Amino acid sequence: MHLKKISFSLFIGLLLFLFLKWDKALPLPDKSSCAFCKQSVLDSQKFYEDDLVIALFNYKPALKGHSLIIPKRHVESFDELTNDEALRITQIIKKVHKASRTLFNAKSYLLYQKNGSEVGQTVPHVHVHYVPRKESERSLSSLLFKIATMSFQKQISSSQMKELTQKMESLVND
Repeated sequence: MHLKKISFSLFIGLLLFLFLKWDKALPLPDKSSCAFCKQSVLDSQKFYEDDLVIALFNYKPALKGHSLIIPKRHVESFDELTNDEALRITQIIKKVHKASRTLFNAKSYLLYQKNGSEVGQTVPHVHVHYVPRKESERSLSSLLFKIATMSFQKQISSSQMKELTQKMESLVND
């Protein structure tokens, strides 16, 4: 038990270091450089699209199945969403989880969303992170560490992305 407390303390220290090492908020890029407005990004990572919302895989996932649910319209902050967009995002999260139960054996999931560079938003487009968890993955500190360090991870290959998007597309559209 003592080792778990030490590990957790080290983990919290690492998180604080990662979040505090930048002493001021970085400005968000403008819409012209928004990754989620680039057709090439959408074409390679998207597995769901309707008139209001798109769902795509994160190219540097914290865990397999890490997805992003975004409005089609370029909106930088959650409070700028229309009621219809916010409702549809919620509906698509449910569809993504249902499909993830089959494809990734997901038992539960974590949702998170950032608004503004002051809290770490790096893409100036609303996006809700969906991170699935298997029943055997019970360590919260491990999950938080993976999320905190995912920007340092290697991106998944285009062939892996294509395979994942095709499988997920067939499940989420059922």
